[in-house]
Amino acid sequence: MRHCVPCNADYREAPVRCPECDGPTLDPEELSAWYAAREELTDQSFEVVAILMGPVETSLFQEVFTDHEIPWIVRTHGDDGLSMIFRPQKGWGVFMVQHADLERSRNLVRDIRASTPEAPAPE
Repeated sequence: MRHCVPCNADYREAPVRCPECDGPTLDPEELSAWYAAREELTDQSFEVVAILMGPVETSLFQEVFTDHEIPWIVRTHGDDGLSMIFRPQKGWGVFMVQHADLERSRNLVRDIRASTPEAPAPE
């Protein structure tokens, strides 16, 4: 038997992909490891280290932080169901890291933004 986490559905025929959402299904051992990892992450506090300006900057942050082996979470305003409401004071989303990595992450954000050229202003 395999389980699809997003759909919360069990499948006796054990498909590798969920027929509803096309996501991967997990066998009981994988599912147990997934729940354990989720609990571990839930127990750790994540804090905002940067307000994101858009998807390009987000991809750059994800790549750099992954290379530096710093766990991260991205929350876009599309995640909160209010993506159609324009909120310039909140940016495109937030980039979060664990509290223990906060100072190192602030330095990385500063370095990334300092090395990235700004887009020219429209004429």
